[in-house]
Amino acid sequence: MPDDPTPPVDPSNADTRRDAPPRDPRLPKQIGHYRIRRVIASGGMGTVYEALQDNPRRKVALKVMRRGLAAPSMLRRFEYESQILGTLRHPHIAQVYEAGTHEDQGECVPYFAMEFIPGARPVTDYAAAMRLDLAARLALFTTICDAVHHGHQKGVIHRDLKPDNILVDSSGDAKVIDFGVARATNSDLAVTTMQTDVGQIIGTVQYMSPEQIAGNPDDIDTRSDVYALGVILYELVGEGLPYDVSRASIFEASRIIRESNPMRPSTRNTALRGDLETIILKALEKDRDRRFDSARALADDIDRFLRGDAIAARPASVGYQVRMFARRHKAVASALLTVLVVSVTAAVVSTVLWRHAEAARRAEATARQDADAKNLAAREFLSVIDRILNITNPTEVEGGTVDVLAVLEDVEAQLDGGMEGVAALPGFEAILRRSIGSTYRDLGHLDAAERNLVRAHELSRSVDGPEFRSDLTRTMNSLAILYRQNGAPERAIPLLREALAMMDELPDMAMTGASTSHNLATAYTAAGDLTAALAQWEDALARHETAMEPDDVRLAIVTSGYGAMLGSVGRESEAEPMLRRAVERFRAAFPDGHPHVATALMNLGVFLGRLDRFAEALTAEEEAAAIYAAHLAPTHPFLGTARRNLGATAYGMHDYPRAITEFREALRIFVQNRGSHLDVLDTKLHLARALAASDAFDEAYSLLVELDATFSDPEQCPQPWSRGLTISLLGQVMEALDRGSLSERERLLIAGFDALDALDLPQTDYAQAAADAVARFYDRHDRAAEAPAWRQRAAERPRVTTVESPADDVDDE
Repeated sequence: MPDDPTPPVDPSNADTRRDAPPRDPRLPKQIGHYRIRRVIASGGMGTVYEALQDNPRRKVALKVMRRGLAAPSMLRRFEYESQILGTLRHPHIAQVYEAGTHEDQGECVPYFAMEFIPGARPVTDYAAAMRLDLAARLALFTTICDAVHHGHQKGVIHRDLKPDNILVDSSGDAKVIDFGVARATNSDLAVTTMQTDVGQIIGTVQYMSPEQIAGNPDDIDTRSDVYALGVILYELVGEGLPYDVSRASIFEASRIIRESNPMRPSTRNTALRGDLETIILKALEKDRDRRFDSARALADDIDRFLRGDAIAARPASVGYQVRMFARRHKAVASALLTVLVVSVTAAVVSTVLWRHAEAARRAEATARQDADAKNLAAREFLSVIDRILNITNPTEVEGGTVDVLAVLEDVEAQLDGGMEGVAALPGFEAILRRSIGSTYRDLGHLDAAERNLVRAHELSRSVDGPEFRSDLTRTMNSLAILYRQNGAPERAIPLLREALAMMDELPDMAMTGASTSHNLATAYTAAGDLTAALAQWEDALARHETAMEPDDVRLAIVTSGYGAMLGSVGRESEAEPMLRRAVERFRAAFPDGHPHVATALMNLGVFLGRLDRFAEALTAEEEAAAIYAAHLAPTHPFLGTARRNLGATAYGMHDYPRAITEFREALRIFVQNRGSHLDVLDTKLHLARALAASDAFDEAYSLLVELDATFSDPEQCPQPWSRGLTISLLGQVMEALDRGSLSERERLLIAGFDALDALDLPQTDYAQAAADAVARFYDRHDRAAEAPAWRQRAAERPRVTTVESPADDVDDE
């Protein structure tokens, strides 16, 4: 963003000023209520204008997405990100004032207005122009780390940190900009695939972490930003980049960053030798578990260096460097090992030399074959990237709209078609399949997600070597989350148990293990195994408390889930303060709202509903539903679950008309989002129950007959009680409509109770209601003597309303 020493003027009078430069007629005059002055910058994603706002009167930087990129999914992403941006309040983060959309040639185009930074220069340019000494550069850098750490605490990963996105104003204050390409933690779709200019991608690649370049969104977490900060620090103090990829192809640049060691900073400036070089190289570790675990930890070590205290970072051990060298250069390492053994044993005889020469020739031939396979895979992968770039280029897409599904389907088709190079490296294909499957899953296309994640799992298991076990555990996590979301937690549980056991045997997997333990607790809860769920929630909470800072939002997520679990097993006195504390933590982290706040409120509402505190429950659930509606797509499953919970609470308050309305809306959302998913069946059952309670027996009967046929297959039952509740309700509705024989109605009523009673689920009131229905049947048909026994059975069952809250699954970090 160039200097602009010209003082602000009123654009409405600009044309009457003789010293005003002629206005570019191609510029829009106004976007929203912002009057455009000039273009600040333009790129693959859009254009940034200098603009004026009248109320309050101020100059702003107006970022407008490029026309042709505004697919519905992109608009939803923009709306979601703009809400996140509004939560970032920090003196070194450019403030976002407003987000909106405007019409451009019949297309809805998003924009947001952000703080204008006068005299702005990229941080490296500023340091060079001002001739800052080393201490001043490091002090400036720590303020940048503070800003990035603030974003991380809000659940936002920047993903595109580079000097151009860290501007220093005329007073010397740094401002991090362009969190607009960031996503909340555990989201997908790297921004580089949205850029159509290869030069832009290369410029970004130099600051991307190895895991980000690999293209798997499941692997990107806050430590990816720590890596980018390491590159910026290297450039800021060393006046150069750790890798020279300026003339490399996209794939070659990616390979260099993933496989080659960076040039040591002291080779550029000997003054950097020692502790500062150690700090920089730790931030640039290829293994994210060996980097600083946060931007704050990186800043803290720099502060220690500036004070002359001992730093926390330590150089990589010789053993670790040897292992990394051997992993990248197996043939060379093998030959070196051979030489070492021969030297130590002094067994240098002609026979041994001949054998080693033959082994070397064989190793060389094998290495050539491996290189050929990798080169072929590289070419195939580059063709995939090229295809993605073409698809995301509006000139290549009918109507000029990017379709993320088209990208996924195209890449999947290429893989299915038999890419020879990829087929030679199953671990490579597994990573691609996992990325594709996870994206399908998050878009709600569960069949396609399962197809790719199952294949990724098969491929991951076929790859030998301990170094691939972490990849296997990530794939197991991704597949397990899909199974749970698809209503099959019993399939998720063994995968997560195995993954957790593997992680506990691997070094530096504490954070990933904590996430896996959380996912396993969620799966046990969904499966109705409350004993196992409670123990797993306790394990997940302990792991998160050990691995994370107290203010980490992921810890609050687990606290909320554990509180909900305690409420389910009757430990109300422990549950309520924990649930309310989670809500307070999220409100503090996200003062302008966030789906995490909504989920915590929903957990609280479910708990209050179980205690018959329906008015309080309704207040919490209504706020949660409003937050979801403001932040998520209209057909997001969380919003469907929220509406279903509102219906259940209204049912508990005997407000059956509202319950029916909420259940119908939830059903509409689930049908649009997931088709025949088990959520649809579960919502139909809730709706049938509310219809029966409001005497709409004919519609209730039609739904129950359909559900009775479906639930005859246990695999189609969304909840353990689905079959029993359906049978009992069908008997009650047939009784109300006087349909079927008395013996048939009696059989259904008793069978429904027996099925519910056998489950021994004290957290539901369904068995009590079923027993009451049998007693009423006997009263009506002159068999009053049999009714008291059934009323006694009903009295023995606790009456607690069951509803559901969304689960915050955590993809492997």
